[in-house]
Amino acid sequence: MKRIPALALAALVAVAGPAVAQSEREQSLADAARINVRLGVEYMRNGNLAVAQEKIEKALEQNDRDAGVQMGAGLLYEQLRDPKKAEQHYRRALRLEPDSPQVQNAL
Repeated sequence: MKRIPALALAALVAVAGPAVAQSEREQSLADAARINVRLGVEYMRNGNLAVAQEKIEKALEQNDRDAGVQMGAGLLYEQLRDPKKAEQHYRRALRLEPDSPQVQNAL
């Protein structure tokens, strides 16, 4: 199994900052999404890709408009050796945060 590069993890943490939400429910979902993506990354680190995928897919359901969530999905699909799907998530993250050097570097 390929190890997750430290730089990629640092980029994910950098873009998984506070979400801007319009309602308390949206804020709650945004927070839950960030927690799930971080859990997913930890499961990836430990080699448990099945649980990582569950967590990251849940994060995408909760808030797919978060660049950090999209970055986490990109990392996951890199680990699952699906570069096409990884690129789709990285490109979505770039559309969400076009000026982020971390997102640009991940792509």
